[in-house]
This record gives sequence, C-alpha cells and structure tokens, in this order.
Amino acid sequence: LNPGLFMAFPIITKDYSGAFSYSERPSAYVNQPGKLVLPPRLQSKSCLQKVQKLNKESLNFFEEERVLKTRDRRYRIETTTQYPQSVNVQISARFSGLTYSGSGAMVGPHHVLTCAHNVFCKDKKNWAEKIVVCPGRNNLSAPFGQAEVTRAHIFSKWSDEADSGYDIALLILNESIGKCTGWAGILCLENQGLLKKPVKITGYPGEKDEQLWGMKNNIKLLGSETIEYDIDTSPGQSGSPIWIENMGMPYIIGVHTLGSCNVNSGVRISNEKFINLIAKKIFETYKLDKSIPAPTLLSRGLVTRQA
Repeated sequence: LNPGLFMAFPIITKDYSGAFSYSERPSAYVNQPGKLVLPPRLQSKSCLQKVQKLNKESLNFFEEERVLKTRDRRYRIETTTQYPQSVNVQISARFSGLTYSGSGAMVGPHHVLTCAHNVFCKDKKNWAEKIVVCPGRNNLSAPFGQAEVTRAHIFSKWSDEADSGYDIALLILNESIGKCTGWAGILCLENQGLLKKPVKITGYPGEKDEQLWGMKNNIKLLGSETIEYDIDTSPGQSGSPIWIENMGMPYIIGVHTLGSCNVNSGVRISNEKFINLIAKKIFETYKLDKSIPAPTLLSRGLVTRQA
C-alpha cells in the first residue's frame, strides 16, 4: 500500500454554505505494510442528545438502487443510540424539489461517508440542492437531531465518467454531531486481509419505515476498486457502510452502491480513496470554527475542481 503507486484523480467540491469555516489538523493515520487505518472514536457519554420528532414524508430512491435479493435475511437494529450503531445516518437529498433517501456513516466529528450518487446525479450532471443527515434515526425519532451538509466532495471519475468504482462521497456538516454519536474508523487493506472476516452492511431500506437494518456475510469477489457480496439490500441503502468489527469497534472498508437479483456490490476503499479523499479532506476540515454570521459570505453553490 505505497501511497506513491496510484494516480490521483481530481476531487470535485460543492460548497453549500460559506457561513461555516473549518481549520485543519495534521494528518495522522496508521501506515503499516498492507494496511492504512484511520481510527474510530467512541461516542461522548456526556454529550446531550437533541431528540427530535420528525414528520412523515414521501421519499424517492435513486436509479442506481435495484431490487432486493430474492430472500430477505436482514435483521432490524433497534439500539440506534448505542455505539457503534449510532454512527449510521439516514441521508435526505433534494433534487428538483423531490426528496431522495440514502444512507451513510459518521467518519469524523462532522464528516459523513456515503456514495456519490446520493449527492450528484451522473445522468443530469447536477448536484443535490440540499442535503440533511440524521444519525441513529429510528422511525420518526431523531435521537441526535439533524445536521446539514455544507460541503460535498466526490471524484471527477464519477461526475465526468460515471465510473462505478468511484461512486463515493465525503460530506462536511454544519455541526460536530459526531462527538455525540462517535464515528467509525476507515480501513484500507490488501486482499488477503479483507477476506479473513465477514462484512456487515447497515443502512435505511426505504420499505422499512426509516428503520435501521443490517446483515453480515462473506465477501464474494474483490476488485481493485469494488467489492461484491451476498448481502441483502434494497433502495434507500445506497451509501451504507461496508464494515468489519474489531474488538467491538467499527472499521469501514467500502460503501454499498448497487443491488440486484444476482450480486450486490459496493465501492472499495482503495489507496487513492483513503489518502486523496477521505484522510485528506477529514484532516483539512477537522476543526469546525465559529460560523461567520455575515450573509454576504453565503456561497452561491460554488463547485471547484482540485487535483
């Protein structure tokens, strides 16, 4: 896992609001032979929960999401306020006035990992107009409240080429809600290390009334940028973390993106995704500074392209 062995594709950034500023912390991740790791963090027990009651709304689902496997072997997770399940988030993204539902996971104090098609439509080449995340959602209960996305980062390989191996996004929030929920670690491993343990996928299926559901099984096939597995999913679970558990701590190895009758699959966290997107962008925005009140500083949906 030599960081110098990959070609870095450009990162595309969408700014939803210039009213929030962030400062960096020196990047610190474990770099061992065959392994890159960003550590997880437990939730703060002293953090007050902002329990909200949500209104029932009509949700839509993305075209990338296909049908459920013929058998449904998933189980419901009711302990959504307890770590590590508290890191799961439901994502609501508005496109052309319609609200679409997806899933994701907290991977930093105000950072969410999800799939790119939850925030950018590859066919129409347009970004979501607004994105809201709700950690630990359980039916109409939002135990940690909600947070809005202020920035979204994706690869140009998705926005320009619709490359399914790069259907991944990192979202920056307007509050450090991850200090209450805790967050998952990120793990980039060589093939042999990934095939040793079964993986879990946890997320918010659309037909399950905003409930958290999951399933665990073995990986079937590993590509350089993708993972295939025999795990049941359905629309609404796009962006769900593909993760393994080590001593009770969650480590994400990929992001679920596609489901079909034959095989379900997701995006693998490779060297480039780990270093160029996830680690770099988390540590560039690790500290949320005080919001800037001046309305003149609000962004008008600026999109930037970075190497």
